[in-house]
Amino acid sequence: MAKIGPVAASLLPQKKPYTCRGKYIPERMMPGIKRYIEHGVIPGDFLQAIICNNLKEAFWAADDENFENIAAYVGYFYNEVPANAWGSYDEMIKWSDAGGSLGKETA
Repeated sequence: MAKIGPVAASLLPQKKPYTCRGKYIPERMMPGIKRYIEHGVIPGDFLQAIICNNLKEAFWAADDENFENIAAYVGYFYNEVPANAWGSYDEMIKWSDAGGSLGKETA
């Protein structure tokens, strides 16, 4: 049986969504985050803005629920995601080109 790393384990169904400072990441958003982290699949505009650390674009691309919970995304990426997987557009592209965390394991 394959070992599950801490990032992947944090993406498994939980009783409560990831929270930070009273804000949360909606469960419907976790599959896109998981695909990006594990396989490097670049998500939609809102998550791209979060991954690229572009607050202005995140605000514009967010729906109402995500707009209210942007702090949880920042907390999640800061605390749970490898630092080289996010923070700028270049980091996002490098992570994607490498195939995410699973691509890095097989390289």
